[in-house]
Amino acid sequence: MQLANSLVDPAAALHVLIEGVREGAAILSADWVILSCNRRLAEMLKLECDQVTGRPLLPFLTPDDQPRFAALAQSAPEDFQNLQVRLVGNNAFPLPAELAVRALWLNGTRVFSVLVTDLSRRRRAEEQLAFQSFLVRNVHDAIVAMDRDFRITFWNPAAERLTGWTSEAVLSRPAMDVLRLPLSKADAARSWLQLKSTGHLEKQVVYHRPDGTPVFVESTTTALRGDNGMLIGYVAVGRDITERKRSEDEIRHLNTQLEQRVAERTAELESANQELEAFAYSVSHDLRTPLASMGTFSLMLLHDYGAQLPEPARLNIHLIHENAAAMERLIQALLAFSRSTRQPLHRQPVATEALVRQVAEELRRAHSGREIELSIGPLPDCEADPILLRQVWTNLLSNAFKFTRDRQVARIEIGSWKLEVGNWKLETDPDSRPPGVQPPTSNFQPPTSSTVYFVRDNGVGFDMAQAQKLFGVFRRLHAEEEFEGTGVGLAIVDRIVRRHGGRVWAEAAVDQGATFFFTLGG
Repeated sequence: MQLANSLVDPAAALHVLIEGVREGAAILSADWVILSCNRRLAEMLKLECDQVTGRPLLPFLTPDDQPRFAALAQSAPEDFQNLQVRLVGNNAFPLPAELAVRALWLNGTRVFSVLVTDLSRRRRAEEQLAFQSFLVRNVHDAIVAMDRDFRITFWNPAAERLTGWTSEAVLSRPAMDVLRLPLSKADAARSWLQLKSTGHLEKQVVYHRPDGTPVFVESTTTALRGDNGMLIGYVAVGRDITERKRSEDEIRHLNTQLEQRVAERTAELESANQELEAFAYSVSHDLRTPLASMGTFSLMLLHDYGAQLPEPARLNIHLIHENAAAMERLIQALLAFSRSTRQPLHRQPVATEALVRQVAEELRRAHSGREIELSIGPLPDCEADPILLRQVWTNLLSNAFKFTRDRQVARIEIGSWKLEVGNWKLETDPDSRPPGVQPPTSNFQPPTSSTVYFVRDNGVGFDMAQAQKLFGVFRRLHAEEEFEGTGVGLAIVDRIVRRHGGRVWAEAAVDQGATFFFTLGG
C-alpha cells in the first residue's frame, strides 16, 4: 500500500527513499521546515520522528552554523553541496555532522534534500590520530617507520636530532643506506633472522652522524602486521644512550681505581698487622723467661727466707708471685691469639659431630663433679681447618661449662640450623628438639642453604647492650673474681671463624643463658 501510494504521491515516494538511507536524511520545504525525516536523523537528535517533522531545521543547528546553512540553501544548489555543522537536539553535547544539501522541485514546489552524516566517530579518530601524531613528533626517542622493503616512510623530529638527517632527506630511502650501522655480515644476518622469526629485535649499536660524531643508540624494532596477519612494515624506536654510556664508563673507571686503592690499602694494612702481630708475638715470647724467673725467685724467697721476713713483706712477695702467674696466663693467651692468625689455614673435610663429641667429653671429664645435661644434635660435616675448628668448639664449650657452674643443673645444647628458601630448619628430629632452642633472631642473613652452628647454655648470660665487647681482645663482661679467664677466648673464635669466611655472634639475656652462633664460609 505504501509503495502504491508513493506512485501517486511524490512526497510519499521521497519518504520511502530517505527511510532506506543508512545515514540521516530529511526533506525540507522552501523555507527550511522539515517535511519528512528518517529514523536515523531522529536518533542523531535523540528525538522521535514526529518531534522533528514540521519544525524548522535552523533551531537544530548551533547559532554559529545557522547563517552558514542559510547562505548555502539560498544558493539553491542543484548538486549536493557539503557543509559541516553541529546538530543540537536532546544531546548532551552538539553532534558534529556533515550536511549534503541539494535543491529540487516536487510538484512544482522547491524543496531541499538533506543527507546527514554523523562525524563524531571520525572526529574522535582524527583527534586521536592528531594526539598520537603530536606524541610521536614530540617524544625524545627517535621513531622511524619503514615499509616491507625497509624504505623509510616516517622520520620524527627526534630521529632528525639523533641522526643528523632531516625527514626530507631520508623519506623513501632504504634505512640501511641512511643509517649505515657498523654491523658485520654475520651480525646483520642474525639480527634479520631474529626479526623475521620473532617480529622483535633489541640492539645497542654505535651510529656515526654525517659529521662523524659517534652516538650510542639503544634500539627496538618491531614488525607491523595487518588484521589479516600480513606484514605491512616495521617501526624502530631509538634512544640516545651516549651520556649513559659515558657515565657507565666513568663509573667503571672509578670502580677500577677504587678497587686498586682498596687493594693497595688492604695490602698496607695487612703488612702493618703482620708486623704488629710479629712484634706482639716476639715481645710476648721474650717476656716469658723474665716472668718465669720472677715467679720462681719469689717462691724461693718465701721458702728460704719467709720465716725471717715480716708479714707485710711476705704478703708483697706472694702478690708478686700471683701477678707474675697472671701475666704468664695473659701472655699465653696472647700467643694463642697470635697463633690463630699466623697459623696457615688448611681446609679439608671435617666430621663436625665427631669432633664436637670428643671436645665435649674431654670437658665433661674435667668437670666430673658437676651435674651437666649435654645435648648434641646432628652437626653437618664441613670444610675447615680441623685444628683451628677444634679451637673454636673448645673455646665456645669451655665458656658454656664455665658460665653454668653456679647452676644446680647445667644445660648445654649444641646443634645447627640450616637456612632453606628463606626458612630456618633445625638439623634434628622435631620430636627430639631440645627445649628452648630457637632460630637466630639477629639481622644476620646468611647465604642460601647456609649452616649455622650454635652452642646454648642456661648460664648467667649477659646484657645484649654489651654484646659488641664480646669478641675484642682482653674484653670481659664479668669480673675475674666471678669467672676466671683472660678475655681472649672469644677473640680467638672470632678470628678463626673470619679466616674461614664466616661470622660469629651471640644472643643472650641476663641470668637466662646465652647462645653463640657461627657460620663457616665455603
